[in-house]
Parts: sequence; structure tokens; C-alpha cells
Amino acid sequence: MVAVADCDNRLAGLIEAEYQEMPGMRLTERQIARLWNLKPEECRAVLACLLETGRLRRDPAGQYYLPRSSC
Repeated sequence: MVAVADCDNRLAGLIEAEYQEMPGMRLTERQIARLWNLKPEECRAVLACLLETGRLRRDPAGQYYLPRSSC
């Protein structure tokens, strides 16, 4: 597990902002790595951080998505 303190907050914020711009977006780890030109280990680390902090979720098919707000 990746410690939240080890998270690249700039990159995590960039990815989260893109998801907020397109709320229905669902991407696999491979698609995210390709879209943001990330190395596999870098991609896994930032996704682990986004999952652990609840900023993204992962469905059973392995796609990452923005959770619906509870407003």
C-alpha cells in the first residue's frame, strides 16, 4: 500500500481535476498511464493515493471513476 504522504499531490490533483471536468469518465489503469504519460509504477502509486483518500473509486471491471458527491 502507498502512504498518502508519498503521493504526488500535483499529479493527483491534475488527474482528479480531469475527472471533475468529465464526471462520467471511466478509465483503466493502462488508459490513465497512457493519457498522462506515466510509468506503470508511478500510475499505480497515484491511483492508490486517489483511492485511499476517496477521490476516485474503482469498479469491478477495473475502471476508475469519480464518486458521486453526496450533496
